Amino acid sequence: MSGIIYSLIDPRNGMIRYIGKTTESLSSRYSKHIYNATRHNRHSPHLCNWIRSVIAKGSHPIIGVLEEVLDDRNLGDVERSWISLYRYKDLSDLVNATDGGDGSPGRIISADTRKRMSASHIGKPGFWTGKKRDADTVRKIVKSRRANYRPAWNKGIPLSDEAKRKISDKKRISNPSKNALAQRACRERKRLGLPKPCQTGREWTEEQKSKVARSMRQYRAKLRETVEGVTTSGNT
Repeated sequence: MSGIIYSLIDPRNGMIRYIGKTTESLSSRYSKHIYNATRHNRHSPHLCNWIRSVIAKGSHPIIGVLEEVLDDRNLGDVERSWISLYRYKDLSDLVNATDGGDGSPGRIISADTRKRMSASHIGKPGFWTGKKRDADTVRKIVKSRRANYRPAWNKGIPLSDEAKRKISDKKRISNPSKNALAQRACRERKRLGLPKPCQTGREWTEEQKSKVARSMRQYRAKLRETVEGVTTSGNT
């Protein structure tokens, strides 16, 4: 896909004030700049302020093409080179907030601006805090997600015995003590006929709890003795 490096020119003196990149048509990109400025969009305030100052004088910025780029993957680099050229040679007083390209390299935020940004967020809840979507919006979201649902590529494909063995070995190696304790606890639950931790609505009796606790204390003591060489006999 091709792209364009364009400029916005001040009609009052013919100077280039902004350099940007786009893969859209120039008319579409120009319309967005005017819309953002007239709607007092907080994005790129320096640029928006300049556009509004031009409009206030009964005119509009002029958009022009600086370079056509055949591969849009190079747009960022080409945009940076144009911005660097005009800034280095002082050919124009650009209102670009950054050095161009993707992200915001070169943008300098003053200490005062940082304080005001911080103060504007302190003590304010998040946008969705305390809010609740209406039933109609929830239905639309659910419908959209169901329509766009794509299962995982491996869903329904059983793992081979070799793959299962590798996964099991990796988990045992990553944290042998934790996995050994978990396996021991699972065996104890099965032996005592206890429900799984995730099963709700069922409660353990005090006798069952004490049996599991005693069994796990004994097992942990043996595990410490094996791993750390600590003698724990009698500490059950």
